Amino acid sequence: MRGGSAIILPLLAGGSLLSIVAADLIAYLHPAQGYEFSLYGSTPALVWILLIGGAIGGIFILLCQAYIGGSGRGAPWAAALSIIVLARVSLLFVPYIRGYYSLGGDHISHMGVVRDIVALGHVESTNYYPALHILASAVTVVSGLSVEICTNCLAAVISVFYVLSIVALA
Repeated sequence: MRGGSAIILPLLAGGSLLSIVAADLIAYLHPAQGYEFSLYGSTPALVWILLIGGAIGGIFILLCQAYIGGSGRGAPWAAALSIIVLARVSLLFVPYIRGYYSLGGDHISHMGVVRDIVALGHVESTNYYPALHILASAVTVVSGLSVEICTNCLAAVISVFYVLSIVALA
């Protein structure tokens, strides 16, 4: 694998990246048709296959680098990590790419709590996730973006931060 990795890993990285981009494009070309009982059942299976395949490609690159004794730095590691993060963000944004307003009821309740904090200026004592809601409220007020956009994007931002934190602590 050592000799062939100079060719195989960049090809795998390119294929993984194309896979994720193709999944996003297919999801965009198949918007939601009114009410759909299940996001997973109504989204073409090829979207899920391509997203999972892209993520597996990134993970495989990391494993190959670990096997051949990579230092944990450099282009292959950065490419693999970028692919994994992109696959994760694309997975989180599939509902919005397909035209959904929100992923579900729990998410809409978070929007309501953030809207209350922005309007009332304080956090209720029954708030179980005050840090998340205060962060979303602050981003909403400072950026001028709508509560919907901020709460929808904040999940992806926190997810990326989570992945990068794991890498930083490893």
